[in-house]
Amino acid sequence: MAGPWYMLMYYSALCHIVAALFLILNWWKELGIQRVKILLEILLLSGSGVIIQFVYHPLLTTGFGLSLGILALFITINNPHANMDSMTGLYNHLYLTRKSNELIKAGKSFHIITVYLYQLKHINKIAGIQDGNFILQTTAKKLEDLCGRNAFRITGKRFLVLTDSLEEYEYYFTQLKNLFDVNMKLDTNNKKIMIPVILSGIVNAEKIGESGLILEYAEYLESLAPQSGLTEVIQDDRQTMNGFLYNKQVEQYLHTAISEDLFEVYYQPVYSAREERYITLEALSRLHHPELGWIAPDVFIQLAEKNHIIEQITDLQFQRVCRFLNENRVLMNQLLNVKVNLSSLDLMRNDCSSHFIHIMDEYGIPHEWIQFEITETVATEYNTSLRMVADEFTRAGIRLCLDDFGSGYANLNTVMRLPFSTIKLDRSLLFDICSDGKRALFYQSIVDTFLKMNYHIISEGVETKEEMEIISSWGVDMIQGYYFSTPLPPKDILKLLQ
Repeated sequence: MAGPWYMLMYYSALCHIVAALFLILNWWKELGIQRVKILLEILLLSGSGVIIQFVYHPLLTTGFGLSLGILALFITINNPHANMDSMTGLYNHLYLTRKSNELIKAGKSFHIITVYLYQLKHINKIAGIQDGNFILQTTAKKLEDLCGRNAFRITGKRFLVLTDSLEEYEYYFTQLKNLFDVNMKLDTNNKKIMIPVILSGIVNAEKIGESGLILEYAEYLESLAPQSGLTEVIQDDRQTMNGFLYNKQVEQYLHTAISEDLFEVYYQPVYSAREERYITLEALSRLHHPELGWIAPDVFIQLAEKNHIIEQITDLQFQRVCRFLNENRVLMNQLLNVKVNLSSLDLMRNDCSSHFIHIMDEYGIPHEWIQFEITETVATEYNTSLRMVADEFTRAGIRLCLDDFGSGYANLNTVMRLPFSTIKLDRSLLFDICSDGKRALFYQSIVDTFLKMNYHIISEGVETKEEMEIISSWGVDMIQGYYFSTPLPPKDILKLLQ
């Protein structure tokens, strides 16, 4: 039987639900859309329990509805595990985003330090993933001991420290620099492994904007530091911020350039010392911004790869190359082929070989007119997946060139696993060969080895007559570099070849 105050329970529940609803709607901007949705769902669960019990008195569902609401609250907003990185026990990227955005909305200043283990991938290859995980866990423990709850793990090999105190920021930065300078080696399974890091610092990070932009800026800072095998330190200033804003402007323009096909193709000729004439061309992408002028290829290509739009640029550029060859077919009476660069993302597409072969066939371009260049880094890191694509190109009569040999970790094993016909030696190998006997001997030995293995050799980056003469004397036939010609637009390359 219901007592005289029985209905008061429902009136009380109704008042609490209305009050909670009022507070949620009043503070929705501070709470954020995601939290508002969760809180409304919790009110719906609790309110449903009250309504069902009101209609069917014998069913005591009010407590059940409240229990469901509390469970939903724990699983979503107050679940500690949702905000923790499972491997290291530090706060994760989601919690960092929430916390930094809350500070920005509240108008509070804060400062961040990122700790980037830039050689972790290499360590995993050499020492194994188990040792790599040990390094991550040890680094996390050191950060937690120093910074407590201010430490986060935000990506696989990147940690972050956030503080709203400038004094704490300066203290943490100094301590972290000392920590990684002194303790660069960790004992793992009786092995000492170096753990060089890049420390980047941003004072008043709130000035950049929302959390995603802040992390992008931190990554940009890290990209400026040399990866020397030692601990490197970089802090933001006006110059780095201007560089970051420049990149963002270029990044935005890339989408316009793709939709309006604004990229241009320049051609750099490769000279044959034996035949004393140009015998092949390399197609190179160029981009002109209406306000910024010419954009360095390294800049826009890196940004295109980062934003996963490099495949669209490659398609546009390859079609331009095919149109150019189709309109100037007589050129191929004096050229062996035209070289076109493919990125890792181009090679990872499922239909890579058939896609580019189809474009060639559309323009009536014989397959032997094209040689695709693949960088040393791509050949090393994507060896297995690249093998199938390379074989398909080879069966179609398209030859491959290994680009930038000597710039990374590639070795003869990498070269021999894939069906390259040409090896292009990186410009860095040329440094001081005219004055340093050891460097000269090293370069000559590479040339001798590849020639004995019947590879065609291209020396890239030749800029002086002295360099040209010395490498020619070692048997290098094909030479590319500013000594002979800079990359030229289509009209100028036609004039040069004619």
